[in-house]
Amino acid sequence: MIRAAAKNHDDVAVVVEPPDYQAVLDELAAHQGATRLSLRRRLAAKSLRPHRRLRCGDFELVCA
Repeated sequence: MIRAAAKNHDDVAVVVEPPDYQAVLDELAAHQGATRLSLRRRLAAKSLRPHRRLRCGDFELVCA
């Protein structure tokens, strides 16, 4: 799902690390509920980095 969201970064912002939530919230507040393409591209690139560690509750998985 993360890869699919990243591939659709023209329309969606994909957040894979908790520190990025604040950047998205700031962007939404500054741009009337929208995000700029530059932020969506940066977040998409970050989500596609090799060996991404993802946490979901008590579970952690490594995507290669």
